[in-house]
Amino acid sequence: MATITSLVGTDGVTTANSMTKINTNFTNLNTDKFEKTDVDTDTTLAANLDTKVPSQKAIKAYVDAQLAPTNPVSTIVDVFTSDGTWTKNATAKWVQVYCIGGGGGGGGAGVNSTESGGGGGGQGGGLSSYIFNASSLTATVAVTVGLGGGGGAGKAGGSNGAGTAGTAGNPSSFGAYLIATGGGGGGAGSNAIAGTAGTGAGFGNIATGTNGGAGGYNAGGAVGGAGVATTNFGTTGGGGGGGCSSASTGLAGGNGGARTTVATLAGGVGGLADAGVGNPGNSFSVVNGIGGTGGGGGGADSGDNAPGGKGGAGVIGGGGGGGGASGATAQAGGAGGDGGNGIVVVISHLE
Repeated sequence: MATITSLVGTDGVTTANSMTKINTNFTNLNTDKFEKTDVDTDTTLAANLDTKVPSQKAIKAYVDAQLAPTNPVSTIVDVFTSDGTWTKNATAKWVQVYCIGGGGGGGGAGVNSTESGGGGGGQGGGLSSYIFNASSLTATVAVTVGLGGGGGAGKAGGSNGAGTAGTAGNPSSFGAYLIATGGGGGGAGSNAIAGTAGTGAGFGNIATGTNGGAGGYNAGGAVGGAGVATTNFGTTGGGGGGGCSSASTGLAGGNGGARTTVATLAGGVGGLADAGVGNPGNSFSVVNGIGGTGGGGGGADSGDNAPGGKGGAGVIGGGGGGGGASGATAQAGGAGGDGGNGIVVVISHLE
């Protein structure tokens, strides 16, 4: 910057010396003055000149832009309700995976002119979860979503006998990295015994699916057993189908298992006595990796003109409800409800 010369007390404005100093000062001021046009408001600072001064607003905008994340999306959620292929995001750092196996189907009910047994409820599918370092995963991963097991058929009318057992649910997997197995199918009810509860499968590293309820059966008649409740994020079993007494009085089906503590959720309500249909299970949003509940068991027929009630379907890995029994040879036993299909949820956490 040019130098501004101070006037001294002996300087008079009429002297040539003082006039020279004044003129020199004005010249220097004109040379070094700061004009509005010298302010650069470009927020990218693209000019890159020594003769421009960026404004405070331009500086702040430029700094904010440099500090902003290159990818503003922090997570990507991929939900698979059927088989598919997962593709890794290039900026993924951690990947959390949830697998829920398919629920077991409920057992079909038996037929008898007196006491008869309801079908057993299917078991819920297993729940597995793991957080992977993204670098440990291949660029693409095959995803398999386990279908729920089919409900067993009820015994056809026309003769006494047993229904058909429900089938087991199928496993869900994330390549070879993670798997959750399907739940066991409920046993068939007959003219002599109740269907057994679905059990013995539905494994996962977080939770095993709870067992279904046993079908109802005894000379005095019996309500279908409730599916076993859970206190975690796993799936629950279906309720057992209602049985008939020796007087051909049909009883209600059992409720599907409930979630009683974290993320509480009711199971499917069992069908009412006298051939009521079991209700399906319940679920939260599919994106959160929380299992669904089992369907309610069907209510038993009281020997009139209706077949036993069908068991309710499980939801998101929940077990199917057992079928309700028939107390009249001419009427069919109720079919078991289908197990809920599994699911795979993949959450990618980005850098």
